[in-house]
Amino acid sequence: MKVFISSTIYELLDLRSELYEFLTASGYDVVISEIGSSGFEVTENSSSIECCLSNVRSCDVLILIADRRYGPTLEKYGYDKRSATHLEYDAAIESTIPVYVYLRDRTDAELSLYKLAIKKGHQWNGGEWVSKKDVGLLEMLFSHSKLKQKDAQNWLTIFRSSVDLKQSIANQLRLPRYNHDLPRLIASGNVPILSIKVDCDYLPNASAVKFTANIYNQSKYGVFIKQMGWFDKELNEPQVSNDLTFFPVSDETSSTFLHGIDTSQAYKNHFTLVYSTYDGLTVDELWEGHYYFASQTTMVRGMSLLKRKFRIEQAINMNIE
Repeated sequence: MKVFISSTIYELLDLRSELYEFLTASGYDVVISEIGSSGFEVTENSSSIECCLSNVRSCDVLILIADRRYGPTLEKYGYDKRSATHLEYDAAIESTIPVYVYLRDRTDAELSLYKLAIKKGHQWNGGEWVSKKDVGLLEMLFSHSKLKQKDAQNWLTIFRSSVDLKQSIANQLRLPRYNHDLPRLIASGNVPILSIKVDCDYLPNASAVKFTANIYNQSKYGVFIKQMGWFDKELNEPQVSNDLTFFPVSDETSSTFLHGIDTSQAYKNHFTLVYSTYDGLTVDELWEGHYYFASQTTMVRGMSLLKRKFRIEQAINMNIE
């Protein structure tokens, strides 16, 4: 997923570089104008601002960082009286690209004062953090908070340091990233998919069959098993465990149940398996087993996947006692 980082540059250079490193390490394709190795594309015979706007339109998400400066307006170059950051924001909104706005806590405090001044019909004369010449920043944030477009992200997320900024971005981009990149993440092994093999042992003395589902974690990551077990219409109570269990890489586990079977009849049962990554990507699977006896001692079996759904749940929370 391509992410464009939009902000004034001079006073946020270190923060932008830190975000670039963090998001790149997290698997995003980051587009940022001052880093040549990023995905920022320079088009010949285009101005720097046109290059920026073209790069915005090619991205899947725009992250806007609002600190204290608005930046110089560009009306003398044929644009509206807006800064480069504001024009990038407009381009994303016009292209229906999701915009996530993060503002410094001190900026948020002065935004509240600005809103109060506007409500009372007063002019904003600047504050201790956002000066009068940067009032365009507050105007842009105020306008964003009132967005009414369908599917528009009009939230303003407050941050104090790069630490909580990175955490907020990671949390908010999690669902869009999975929605956009899920097939690629599965194919590359970055989303764990467990494998299942079923064994059947006929117990003639008990006129029953022991079913064993062997589960293997051959992915790159450990997962947390949330639900696992057998059920069918003939069982009074499903033999399903809902205990949260960590399942490491290259490990295997199993679930077994014993059930009486008429050897003259074909039989089927179901196996449910629900597991999650540490950050809440959950895989919900339902398998169906088909069985029949080829002889008094030989049983033919097969398993088919009826359902595999992905959803985002709360990140795993574990406490040390």
